[in-house]
Amino acid sequence: MPRLRIIYCRSLGTRTERFDCIEFKRRSQAEIMAEYEAREDEFASYADFLNARARDSEWQRALRERLSMAVGMQSSDADT
Repeated sequence: MPRLRIIYCRSLGTRTERFDCIEFKRRSQAEIMAEYEAREDEFASYADFLNARARDSEWQRALRERLSMAVGMQSSDADT
């Protein structure tokens, strides 16, 4: 089965745009790897770099907070 490669999305206007999700993922990974290679002397491992990057990300902090709240809700439901 072929992988989904192109997604068509409608912007706020009327123009339909083409979005290549595979290319976006590859570009993002290349940018992250380039940043790691430029800063690798600051970290013991690639995992340490990713964890530090996640700690510095406002989006990651918000996501972790939401996830911890969801886990907290599940554990309080199990207590009842």
